[in-house]
Order: sequence, then C-alpha cells, then structure tokens
Amino acid sequence: MKSTLKKIFATFSFGALALGIVACTDSDMSSDTNSKDDDVVLTDLYPTPLPSEEMLVTDTIENVNKGFVYAHDMNFSSLITGRIVILDMLAKNRNFKGQINSAQFAAFTHSASRSELYVAETFYSRGVRGDRTDIMAIYDANTLMLEDEIILPNNNRGLNVVQKGNFRISQDESLAFIFTFTPASGVIVVDLNRRRVVNEISIPGCSMVYPFRDRGFAMLCGDGTLVAYDLNADGKVISEHTTDAFHDIDNHPMFVASARVGDVMYWPTFSGQLVSMDFGSTSPKLLDKWDFAKGSGYLPSGWQLITADKNGQLYVLMLKGAGNGDHKHGSDEVWELDPVTKRVVRKIKLNSGAFSIEALKNDDPILTVISYNKTVDAYDLKSKKQIQSIGEFQTSDLFLLHASEINQ
Repeated sequence: MKSTLKKIFATFSFGALALGIVACTDSDMSSDTNSKDDDVVLTDLYPTPLPSEEMLVTDTIENVNKGFVYAHDMNFSSLITGRIVILDMLAKNRNFKGQINSAQFAAFTHSASRSELYVAETFYSRGVRGDRTDIMAIYDANTLMLEDEIILPNNNRGLNVVQKGNFRISQDESLAFIFTFTPASGVIVVDLNRRRVVNEISIPGCSMVYPFRDRGFAMLCGDGTLVAYDLNADGKVISEHTTDAFHDIDNHPMFVASARVGDVMYWPTFSGQLVSMDFGSTSPKLLDKWDFAKGSGYLPSGWQLITADKNGQLYVLMLKGAGNGDHKHGSDEVWELDPVTKRVVRKIKLNSGAFSIEALKNDDPILTVISYNKTVDAYDLKSKKQIQSIGEFQTSDLFLLHASEINQ
C-alpha cells in the first residue's frame, strides 16, 4: 500500500513539475516573439471557420412530382414506430423531403387527384398492449400535415409484412379498400369524398386487394379463383364475379405482388410464368400465360419484384439458380419484358442487388430499387446506368417503394 502511494505521489509531483517548467518557459518568452510568430502559428492551427450552413425550414414540399417515391420503412426493431420516407430520386442533392408515421404493420397508398397520402395503421392503448384502435390517417402531400383520421370498425385490419395489396384506392380515386384478416378475410370500404367508412365486406378464403374497373376491387382466393366486385358511389356491392380456377397453387404458385398496364394486371409465378388478366371488361378475363423464364436457369425472386413503366414495359427481379425457398431473396439482375410481343427485351445488372423495385411514372424510364445495402438506388433505363443512391438507411427496414402519381 505504501509503495503504491509513493508511486502515485511521485507521478503527481513529476506532472506538477512539468507544468511548472512549461509555465516558466511561457512567461519568460520575449514580447517580440509573441507579437508576430504566435499569430502565424494560431492562424495555421485555427483557420477561419467555415461559414454556417443555411438551415432550410419549410412548411411545404414544393413541386411534388413523378420523380418522387414513398419508401415504406416497417422498422422491424420497433414496429410501433414505422415511417413513410419521401425521396426525390431525380434531385442532385437534398433528396430527403420528409416523412410521416406509419405504426404497427401499417399500409400506405396515395391519391394523385387529391394530393393526399393515406396510412392504415394500428395503435394499442399501452403501446404494445391494451385496447386496440385501427385508423386510416389522411395527410396533405405538400405539407405532410395530418388532415383527418377515420376510425376503422372491428379492429380487424390485416397485420402482415407490407404488401401493396393490403391497401388500395379505386381507379376513379373515390373509394379506399383496406384488407381485413382475423383470420376471416374481407375488405373495409372508405368513401374518400365524405371521409367515412361506408361498407365492410366479408370474403372468406381470399386475400390482397387489386383495383377492378372504375370503382371495384378483386381478390385472389385459396381455391385458385379470383373474385371481383363492382361498387356504386356509396360503396355498396352491385355485382360480383368469380372466375374459374386458374391459379395452380401447388405447381405454379403466383406472387401476390403485381403490376398493372392499362386495364391488364400481371402476376409472376414462382416457376417463371407471367399470368395476366383483363380488369377492364364487365367481368375479369384471363389472358394467355407466358412462360418467359423457360430454360433460362433463372426464376423470379424478391419482395416487390415486379413493376411497370409508363410505356407498358414490365420489369422483374430474376435470380440465377433459384430453388425452393429462394422466392424472396432478390437478385442483382432485372429483366425487361414486353408483355404484348411476349419478348425478353434485355437484362439489366444492378450494382448492389435488390429485393424491391419500382419504375417511376415519368416520361423517361427510371427504375428505383431497395438495394441489399439498404440504399434506395435509381437506374436510367435508357443508358442502364445507376444515377442515384440515397441512404444507407442502416437502422431502417425499407420494404416497399411507391412511385408518386402526383405531378404538380
């Protein structure tokens, strides 16, 4: 103990002596030396500070356009605090435009004609437990301010990993459709003009929602059929249509992710077929299937793995050597398909791979992707070159991209 105290005291004394020497040396320096040389040294060590960066605070997002994407972050590490991130994929800088909340396996969609953003979400009175409340929140697309909240009945909104089919609006943008699951499935119908729930339809054995004709919706069913409903302006069913079984779930299961070109819906299958159906007719009409991946050694793979551009071309994530269980993996290759001529137009290599893709709705074809690195990247489809990479969102769980239909 005494030895240790002696060492501490010796160290303290040496430090004090050193400080004293420095102090004495500084005080003995001549005033002539201080006047010039010290100014030079200080200038070298401490240059003129950089000017303060201008902090931009704005109440509105200017020029919301078709270069924007709404990136859905589920936030798996804390599901009660998800978000929708608004990104300008074509801006050279300041791409992050804002965000809105999206709680507890939320679902998102938006309206071009109304410039509104919609979030269907769930809350519990004690955060992760307690009384449940399901709502549909309405935000202004320019200010991101909450405009209204619609309480959803029966607290039966489907809670699952995000899919676009969880929440859709009609083609005429007058009604919203929210998928329910308890586990009995169905759809809540919301009148967007009056901002209130107008119907709840029970549809056992069917899932996901796809807009049908002007004011209806369709769902895929477990027996291989598709059911479609026409609704009137009040959200009431006026006609129902059920197709023959066309979905070979055992041998050629379809992805629920889809793309739409005009009135035609497209779904890829696990085995590399493209299933298409005309949704513009009085009743859904099955079109010819196309075995576009036959003999290639590639299969569709990803989460949001199919998208369509403004010109009617389809894009599908394709994984080489994919086997059973690889259907969600994603890939570093995207195939461009012409669904009219049934031709693989080209194959596009991605620099960082991706598991979700979305084509922008502007005139120049741009493909946006959620990469394996959790960045949101953009590729110019004319040059096939990457033109943007935003992120890395390392604490986020981005799953879906929604290309903006709003063009102000």
